[in-house]
Amino acid sequence: MTNVSNSIDRFVGMRLRLQRERLQLSLEQLSRGLGISENELSDYEKGGVRLSALLLQKIAHRLDVPPSYFFTGMAVVSTTPVEEKPRVTGCHISGAGRSLAP
Repeated sequence: MTNVSNSIDRFVGMRLRLQRERLQLSLEQLSRGLGISENELSDYEKGGVRLSALLLQKIAHRLDVPPSYFFTGMAVVSTTPVEEKPRVTGCHISGAGRSLAP
């Protein structure tokens, strides 16, 4: 799972940098507006540090994009091995005098 999360962090960071550069903002300008250091922002852009949901929301607002922008174009990755996925083998639901059974 670590490799998957690292690749997601790198992808989000790449999208962050892409949008910052599209808006012609420097690291200094954006980091100042977010209240973080240039080094922190650089680490986020490199994917070396994971963004919190709150900071991702603030960045999205500053860059005038929805938070989903940072995940657009990312391949869907399953973090659960196939053999560990739960299986439904039967069910029993009752209520209001009705009963369903396999």
